Amino acid sequence: MKELMLNAAQHVGVGRVTLVLTVLEDQDLLIQVKDEDPHFEEFAEATAAERCSGLGLIQALGGAITWRLLDEGGKAVQVRLPASSSCAVPGDR
Repeated sequence: MKELMLNAAQHVGVGRVTLVLTVLEDQDLLIQVKDEDPHFEEFAEATAAERCSGLGLIQALGGAITWRLLDEGGKAVQVRLPASSSCAVPGDR
């Protein structure tokens, strides 16, 4: 979660960033990071990254990453982590 929030803070600039955590019926965790910037021009590149930071780290944990425009403006980057993902990420607390 720290990586998602840091990414938003770094790339959005000025504005509100909101974190929403939801445990779904199947016990998967849905993480949403909402911000006021409706653009995510480098989404494909960011999710294709094979590195141990940012969205690449989330994918390494088995997370499915999507993003969508919000009716009220801005966007939400969403990560669905399977309940079976029990990997601990060093330094992420």
